[in-house]
Amino acid sequence: MKKIIALLLAVIMLASICSCGKGNNAANDGASSSADIDPNHSLVAIESENYKVTNGMLSYFYLYGFYNVYAQYSSYFQSIGFDVTKPLNEQQYAEDMTWHDYFVEMTVGDARTFVRVAEAAKADGYDDSYVEDKVQNEIDKITQSEGMTIGDYITKMFGNTLDEADLRAALSLQVYAYDYYEKLKKDVDSITTTADCEEYYNENAKTLNKVDYISYTVTASTANTDDTEAAYAEAKAKAEELVQVTGTQGLDGFKSWVSNYMTERNSESTAPLSDEDLENQIAKILAGTTDVSYTEESELAEWCFEDGRKAGDCQLTDNGAGSYTVTVIAKAPHRADDITKNVRHILFKPESYDSADAAKAMAEEILAQWKAGEATEESYDALAKEYNDDSTSLYENIYQGEMVDTFNDWLFDEARQVGDTGIVETDYGYHIMYFVGDGYPIWESEVRATLIDARLSEILTEYETVYALNENQEAVDKLPATVPQSALASSSQNVYE
Repeated sequence: MKKIIALLLAVIMLASICSCGKGNNAANDGASSSADIDPNHSLVAIESENYKVTNGMLSYFYLYGFYNVYAQYSSYFQSIGFDVTKPLNEQQYAEDMTWHDYFVEMTVGDARTFVRVAEAAKADGYDDSYVEDKVQNEIDKITQSEGMTIGDYITKMFGNTLDEADLRAALSLQVYAYDYYEKLKKDVDSITTTADCEEYYNENAKTLNKVDYISYTVTASTANTDDTEAAYAEAKAKAEELVQVTGTQGLDGFKSWVSNYMTERNSESTAPLSDEDLENQIAKILAGTTDVSYTEESELAEWCFEDGRKAGDCQLTDNGAGSYTVTVIAKAPHRADDITKNVRHILFKPESYDSADAAKAMAEEILAQWKAGEATEESYDALAKEYNDDSTSLYENIYQGEMVDTFNDWLFDEARQVGDTGIVETDYGYHIMYFVGDGYPIWESEVRATLIDARLSEILTEYETVYALNENQEAVDKLPATVPQSALASSSQNVYE
């Protein structure tokens, strides 16, 4: 499982803190009694010239970091037998590291980055007057969605490790650092040219190109024969026949042979598929695998990306036990030139409005409100900041098939025009869509992201020498190793899905 990089948690946590449950009759009565809070919460763990991170703030970063990583990789955690009810310092992440050690390392690393980026923002004169209001908006969303006071929410999710002041301070630091980081990203993007991307692409074409291929496996029929070797030989002969047909007739010959062979095998089966099911199965196989990237230490990838590889080339692989796979190149290694799309959306989750019908009605009401007003992208963005149940309003450089089906189908409709709006239902809820326009070609989007990330990494490394930090290991050592049971028993099941 890969380590989460610095600043990623800022996005994850701000998104999740607004979507951890449902309810709509909250009061904002303040935090729990200070007498209940662990006295260690006020210990300063990290400090710079203008900012500090207390143990309580670190506890927030630590626990919500855990909640969101656990949610994102829930299948992985389950597969290794991780027990969320047991202390994290009693469960191994690696031979020389517990899960507590892992999350402490991640938390401290992120906190250092938040502080350094905040210092850089302050030095740059980046406005912070909006931060308090933005944090209050996040807290209002918590109380509204959870149906409880912010103090009760803190107790449920964080136990006695922090108070409301810690939460506000942590959110303020995140908001300010993350927003300035986004500014840096836009600045770097603005000076990254297509020529820069072309140069990088040409230097790394093999790892950036894509290839399409189709594979079909011929398997020996051994159920009704005692002569296994003969069955294996027959399967191999059929696979070699497919290779020969493909060599003389190309990709069309491959598809025709596979279709005919599957139809013949189905007619001989004791439990044949219906015509419709057979047709669907053939279509699925012949659709092949598209936009595959080069992967080191993969025999198939090495073959696909060999110099001179062209459409119609095929190879036979002996899988053993009478199984033979024939792979044909459907589209030779190429640059992904398809144009991406940019779209804004406002998500209305059913759990935020008691029902799907209520969420839909709210989406319709807000869309009508927007149309009755200025009906501009700017006015749309203002409504997104107020109503969106997703942390992201603007999705840029989306490629075909990246989003869920109904979202994708609306976005890639050939008739779509800049400024189009509509309401789309997905498994997440109802989305008010706003089509911004075309993005970069896929290849340039990928290269641009790589170049931007590399430059941002350099900037963060520079900050390490520019902005000195004082750290108190004692405060770090006081971080909780146990997830509050009240959080585990929460009705907010999406935290752990």
